[in-house]
Amino acid sequence: MFISCLYNLRPCNQSQWTWFYNSEFGNCFRFNSDQNSQEIQKTYQAGKYNGLMIELYVGIPEEQNTLSQTTGAHVYIDDNSLKPILGQGVDIAPGFGTNLVLQRIKRKQMPKPYSSCIEHLDTVDSFDSEYYRKVFKSNLTYRQEDCFLAFIQSEIYKKCKCNQVGSNIIPENNNLCDSFEEQNCALVELQRLTQSNYKKSIELLCPLECESITYRITKSINRYPSVSYGNDLVKLKQIKALFGNRTNISIDELRENILSLNIYYEYLKQTEITENRSISWDGLVGSIGGTLGLFLGISFLSFFFLNLVNFMCYNYMICPLLELSSFPHQDRMLD
Repeated sequence: MFISCLYNLRPCNQSQWTWFYNSEFGNCFRFNSDQNSQEIQKTYQAGKYNGLMIELYVGIPEEQNTLSQTTGAHVYIDDNSLKPILGQGVDIAPGFGTNLVLQRIKRKQMPKPYSSCIEHLDTVDSFDSEYYRKVFKSNLTYRQEDCFLAFIQSEIYKKCKCNQVGSNIIPENNNLCDSFEEQNCALVELQRLTQSNYKKSIELLCPLECESITYRITKSINRYPSVSYGNDLVKLKQIKALFGNRTNISIDELRENILSLNIYYEYLKQTEITENRSISWDGLVGSIGGTLGLFLGISFLSFFFLNLVNFMCYNYMICPLLELSSFPHQDRMLD
């Protein structure tokens, strides 16, 4: 439950959050997603107080049984057009104020034949593949990872006759793996696939996108709340209601059940990594021509030089030697 929420030091509103269910974490919420009709929020200033600042109650009521081994929150950060992928993200522990400092990285590869990626994968008809089309039918922005998940979901359905719970891919039927036997079957099949080299076998059916956006995250923590701030929190009706309207809430109880999270850019700069051709076709042809011309020129000069040396040796060295060799013969005749 949200205790407080600020974005650019302004209170958040409920319409900025989109609810979705995750099979591992339960109730989840997305902030600043393009899945709703609200305008995408932007930040024009870097720094700790120009991002998303939230305080959360993550405690579990004593009367509520749960199989969870940990308490806290799980945070996944990506471009607002993408949905979270199961297993990615960072955990946030209660009793701490966590800062997640972001650096946005944009990568653009050269398309085939320079790399294995394909350009303009932005429509359902851009590529002919069953798994590729499933990504678009699920209202997702295409990425290869979701295409792989579509393949996994298809294989689980073939084996278990049900669809995996929690996948971003919308199933073609409503038969979810909700019984113990079905979930166990899906888990066994998932383990079999992930331990195999399945990506290599279907990479021709799941093309790699040429453009991607990732976030490099730097994490720091401090103790939360402080004693003085905790004494102010326990006076709030909202906090009292979370603890059964008790008046004797200790600072240790607060720290076991609430956390603070601050997400922001340290610098308003984007790192762009772009692949370019090291040489164009015109430059390549010119380079080859220049190299051939150089070698042909050297060959011609070598031929000319060898002939010149041969001529000089014949006229200025061999002939004088012949003349010198005749001198003793002439002397004998004079004697």
